[in-house]
Amino acid sequence: MSKKPQANTLTKEFERVALYPGSFSPITFGHLNVIKQAAQLADVLHIGVGVNSKKTNPLFTTEERVKMIEADIKSQLAPELKKSGNPCQIKVVSYEGTTVKKMKEIGASILIRGIRDGLDLADEERQRLTNAKLFGKGFVQAYLPPTDVNLIGVSSSITRDLCLLKEDDLLNEYVTKKTKGTLINRMIEQGLRI
Repeated sequence: MSKKPQANTLTKEFERVALYPGSFSPITFGHLNVIKQAAQLADVLHIGVGVNSKKTNPLFTTEERVKMIEADIKSQLAPELKKSGNPCQIKVVSYEGTTVKKMKEIGASILIRGIRDGLDLADEERQRLTNAKLFGKGFVQAYLPPTDVNLIGVSSSITRDLCLLKEDDLLNEYVTKKTKGTLINRMIEQGLRI
């Protein structure tokens, strides 16, 4: 009886692993655009939902944000990536502590950060330099994919503001229908939107 061939460990050694960290509160089309671009760079892409202990009353729990991201990736990106033959594995994880610590934990050498404009670029460049120092010996690459021009103004905070103002038609340009419904319901539950 012949043995089943073992997985090629050499392939795993050269696997491109990336981390795209953020709060994703909520996930927007801007985030999904960055994820789509990052999937072209990595064999394994971790979407890292950061736990920020300074935020005492977040709109969504970490677990809720993870579920929203997973749902939007499944409905919006997975079919497109599969159709294009993109083999990137996308995993959604939560973490506490520094981004660099999480990168080391998952074996990532690529840090994904989205930028919308020159202000984002300047902030990200400062953060990249700090992350490179924290990472120490080894390799850290910060890839800053430009988002589509139609998504330049999209952010989670603006999305929340639009929801508060009941600009529901405009919300359709910022988030998926499922996320929009979750956002509206949460704001109603918390008495933020009447």
